[in-house]
Amino acid sequence: MFKLCFFTHNILGDCVKKKNAYIKTFLICCVCFLLFLGSGYAFLNKNFSTANNETEKIPYTQQPPENAGILVEIDNTKTFFYIDFLNEKIVVSLKPEDEINDEIYGYSLDYKVNTTADLIAKITDYLNGIELTNETGKYRYTGAQINELLSTNNLESIERDIIKAINERIIINSLKVDFFSLVIQNSDTNLNIIDCYFWADYMEELCKNTHFID
Repeated sequence: MFKLCFFTHNILGDCVKKKNAYIKTFLICCVCFLLFLGSGYAFLNKNFSTANNETEKIPYTQQPPENAGILVEIDNTKTFFYIDFLNEKIVVSLKPEDEINDEIYGYSLDYKVNTTADLIAKITDYLNGIELTNETGKYRYTGAQINELLSTNNLESIERDIIKAINERIIINSLKVDFFSLVIQNSDTNLNIIDCYFWADYMEELCKNTHFID
């Protein structure tokens, strides 16, 4: 009887030892797993944070549009505009030479706009009027008044003043893309809204630097 009890006690003791060993092994595995998981998270978090910081340090700058030469013909009066986005200026020729190999004075001729004086009146109203100076002073003109003025005066005689007045209003009011939509809708032109979509963002500064070459 004593031997049986002793034998049973040994078996129970071995079971308890094995159980404790299993528990210790399991706990060690859990600790190792948690350490591995924590290290991996810390590593990934550090690298993602670095990548995000590096991305934030790179500023986004919108590239200026390509330069564009536009020949505008209003009731048989031709005017050439070269919009130089790169050098932030506009070159204007009131009496442009004939185009040669798609160039005028060495500037590329990219677009043609054929329209009537009514477009000038629409542009005037879009800009909430323009100011012109005559011998008695400076006056604000609406689109209807511009139409009346052009009906009694040759466009060539006042064209320079009108362009300057439009420039002044653009500098004050700036432009949106719908300005070019107005031009396209009231003209026979190869200009399209996709080509000039970003032009409005630059016109305010360019109009401050407009040069007449004749």
